[in-house]
Order: sequence, then C-alpha cells, then structure tokens
Amino acid sequence: MKMPGYGTDDICASASQKILAACNAPDGEVYFLTGGTQTNAVVIDAMLASYQGVIAADTGHVSLHEAGAIEYGGHKVLQLPHKLGKISAEQIAAFLDNFAADANHDHMVMPGMVYLSHPTEYGTLYSKQELQTSMMSARLIISRSIWMVPGWPMRWPARPMN
Repeated sequence: MKMPGYGTDDICASASQKILAACNAPDGEVYFLTGGTQTNAVVIDAMLASYQGVIAADTGHVSLHEAGAIEYGGHKVLQLPHKLGKISAEQIAAFLDNFAADANHDHMVMPGMVYLSHPTEYGTLYSKQELQTSMMSARLIISRSIWMVPGWPMRWPARPMN
C-alpha cells in the first residue's frame, strides 16, 4: 500500500487523535519528529530557559549520544555519576541542595529538568519506586518553564524573572 509522507498518513493521523484524547486536549496539535536526538533537543530547548541545564547520568543518552545537540541548543548537560546507568533521587536532591547553597549560583547553570534514560544505556530499568522518588526530587526544581503546582516544596525561593 502506498502512503503519503511521514506525518501526513492515516497511521500518524490516528496516533495524533489518540495522543490528543489521552492528553484531554482536543484542540491541541501533535507534531512527529524523525528521531530521538531531534526529539530530545526540541523538548529540552522548549522546556528550559536559556540559562538552564538538564541533569542526567554521565552515561545517559543526552550526555553521550546526542552529538552535542543539547549543547548546540545552548543548554548544558549537568552530569551526575551513575550506578548501572541510573541516578538516584538522593543524588538529584543533593545536587539541588548544593546548587542552592553555593553563594555563586546566580552565575552558574541553573538545573531546570531531569533526564532519565529508561532503559538506561546499560539496559537497566528504574523501578516504579525509583521513578516516583526521582520525580519528587525533580519537582523541587524551580523553573518558570516547568509547571508549578501549589503546595510542592521548593529548594530556593522564586525570584522574579525579567
């Protein structure tokens, strides 16, 4: 069966409708990208302010296998040492605490998101508990580009963004 180009075929149209329904966003728009590097670069660039970076395992895909695409977009990959390819919620929280405690943090790359490879580059998987605790640590990041939910604890006070 001959079909039109990628993104304009019936399969993509069906997938778009399923995504919009799952997101409860009937008026939303879905755009498909051709690969993981492009997807990671677009999402990271869209989510972060220009002065922010992404926390990842030093063996994580965005740390090693994106051919500099993340940095090309102007964002630093803030690497944490891995254990079997994984980083822990405790590592994320400690990184955020150290960032907040540094008197020079205004002159440093602000952590703005956490990237977890699942499966990791080693093939290991995060347990549901590991993902939940890592998510709670990641929610401690203050960022105008990440949705803020009332009642979530913040590591450092919000400052007005110009």
